[in-house]
Amino acid sequence: LSPPEIRYNYKIHTGSATEVMYSLLSFGIPTDTIPVSGSDGTTIKTKDLHRWISRRKNKETFVTYHGGDDSLFDKIDLPTRHDVLLAKGRPYQNHPGNIEYLQLIDESLREYESAPNRKGKRDVVRKFVAMMRDTTSARFLIKDEDDWWVEAQEKELHDKVVKSFSHASSMSRKNKSKADNSTMQDTHNNFMASCKRRKIEPRMDDEVVGENKRCLSQSCFVLTGDWNGGLDLRM
Repeated sequence: LSPPEIRYNYKIHTGSATEVMYSLLSFGIPTDTIPVSGSDGTTIKTKDLHRWISRRKNKETFVTYHGGDDSLFDKIDLPTRHDVLLAKGRPYQNHPGNIEYLQLIDESLREYESAPNRKGKRDVVRKFVAMMRDTTSARFLIKDEDDWWVEAQEKELHDKVVKSFSHASSMSRKNKSKADNSTMQDTHNNFMASCKRRKIEPRMDDEVVGENKRCLSQSCFVLTGDWNGGLDLRM
């Protein structure tokens, strides 16, 4: 039995190694970060461990060479929750700093899209980066060739933020297009359902029908206007 003071901080998972992995995935824990693999969970993954040991040795050598002053070592082993990790992959995108970064991108998207030219968009990006640094103390980190996290250079950082804004703008247009198509389809479906309830069968009549018009049998309504902007039924 677990003590009451820590009972809400952890959960015990039971079952096979595969079942436990799937259970952890449901909590948003990426299984590739867990140092075991195999169907029985007995294979120990040592690649990340060896890379960490190598990094620590390099850091200790650097600090020793500079008289034990580790403040001169500007590389980062463990980012904070406010840092933005400029790297690809789901584990990085699920990082709290990245989630907040994408939310702020969405909030600033209208200002970015309304900028009149490329220079204006660059000004919005600079303002956005400064705002994140001031309000959340965020650092924008990339990985170097030795697998350390380091702060991105300003030009590279701005290029990556521009790509984030461009991607968000593209997704916004796609979502709007899907919403418009859905509205058009709903309007059409509602009209056809109304015709069915009233036993009105739409049919084409060459004598009456022009472009974008339809003659309905029984009452011979002529449908004008477009499907998206509303329906106008005239006798």
